[in-house]
Amino acid sequence: MYDSMTINDLLDINVRRFPQKTALVYRARRITYSEMGRRINRLANNLLELGVGKGDRVGLYFYNCHNLVEAFFATLKIGAVAVPVNFRMHPHEVKWVLDKTRCSTLMYSERFSATINALNGGLGTARRIVYCGANIPAGAHDLESLCREGNAEPPGVVLNPDDWASLMFTGGTTGEPKAAIYTHRSYLWQCLINMLTTRLQSDEVYLNHPPLFHLAGMGQTLAVLAAGGSAIIVDTLNPLEILGLIQSERITFLYLVPPQLYRRLTEHPEIRNFDVSTITKVVTSAGGNSPDIVRSLYGTFPNLKLCLYGWGQTETGSGTVHELTADMAVKEPEKTQSVGRPIAFTDIRLVDDEGAEVPVGEMGEAIVRTPSSFIGYLDRPELTSEILRDGWVHSGDIFEQDSNGFYYLRDRKKDMVKCGGENVFAQEVEAVLLTHPCVDNCAIIGVPSVKYGEGILAVVKVAEGKNLSQDEVIQYCKERLASYKKPQGVVFMDGLPLNSLGKIQKFKLREMLKHIQLD
Repeated sequence: MYDSMTINDLLDINVRRFPQKTALVYRARRITYSEMGRRINRLANNLLELGVGKGDRVGLYFYNCHNLVEAFFATLKIGAVAVPVNFRMHPHEVKWVLDKTRCSTLMYSERFSATINALNGGLGTARRIVYCGANIPAGAHDLESLCREGNAEPPGVVLNPDDWASLMFTGGTTGEPKAAIYTHRSYLWQCLINMLTTRLQSDEVYLNHPPLFHLAGMGQTLAVLAAGGSAIIVDTLNPLEILGLIQSERITFLYLVPPQLYRRLTEHPEIRNFDVSTITKVVTSAGGNSPDIVRSLYGTFPNLKLCLYGWGQTETGSGTVHELTADMAVKEPEKTQSVGRPIAFTDIRLVDDEGAEVPVGEMGEAIVRTPSSFIGYLDRPELTSEILRDGWVHSGDIFEQDSNGFYYLRDRKKDMVKCGGENVFAQEVEAVLLTHPCVDNCAIIGVPSVKYGEGILAVVKVAEGKNLSQDEVIQYCKERLASYKKPQGVVFMDGLPLNSLGKIQKFKLREMLKHIQLD
């Protein structure tokens, strides 16, 4: 029995354990475990009636909401493959995703009616439409009716742990997104790993902000539900709304990405008007951390016991985690730059270009072996064989490990600047710049240089109400880094191109600044 378990089984167990307990909250909608179980089963059975079969791809196009979580579970429950769609995409990008994955069914909310209408019927293979909202389009099925009416018994589809469960698109910081294939086994292990890492119990009240079309948001939400906790879902970052929910829902666990987003809570002028004493754990990742952020978190949440910062990828499903303490931020501030040690059930090695393991203190590419990883890219066999070798995911990220086993993310393997014969890792320079009180965000990229062949360009977004000059940026880095690592040029921008997790898209920066050449 246990060899064939899936995350749907974990949810069904909690439907029986905690039938009247709140499972999901979204805006004014509160759903108990028993209600969620019935809604998921009805939707699953109705999808079968509509002709959705095992292995069919189902596009899920929603903002963060309870409907997306229910649709995800229902799709997996009948052996179909969920394809969460990035809600920030333009219409032509949505069509690209649907075409790429050959979705036979599309579920979407009325908030995206304009996007779908802009496709002028060009939905490719999507011949079934399930709509969430008022004014149901002709030929579409009403999602709420499919969840509310019909057979509430389990659909009885036999699932294999190695069946495909979802196609999750990579964040796209380095180029065209790729569809990573996840199995039921991958998700089960990811749930278990997340439950252990964040020490989940059934009394957890979790607030999720990361987008549910990414593993960061969906993976942690599934883990909370697998543990029998309650998941409070928000679809925008409204500091007053989040502070209000922390107080009214008695939130214990908060997850915001990237780390800088916490400042919008901790520095909000009205935060003292809210009771935030229930927060005992926070998780942050997907961007540069700093001692100031860690200190502000412990200063804001008086009962904070577990502050986690880590690294992971769509392809690995797990990675590393670092428990950051208040003392560490004061006495060992450099430790806040570490991404920690490997998560449970996760093995990481650092290797050179020939695949040989590098000694402690030297930099190498992180390769990861874990049961939570993807099994390959959709329709990309050559790339799959390049990234996934002998069970190890070759991350393309350059790490360094210290004598205590802590890892430090130095840069992307393909994002290193070779300046005058020296290798300069952008993340090291960015980490220094982010400590400057006038820097809100920054990126380091390589550009042509007359003197060095390739030069170091700092792209800086200045904090609101602050002023900063090129000379000040360069001097700040020169005082804190080896001289060859300092930027030779600085560009100031009002905003940096970000993906849906707040990560800077450097390939877009390079295109925008391709005209620049340094002396």
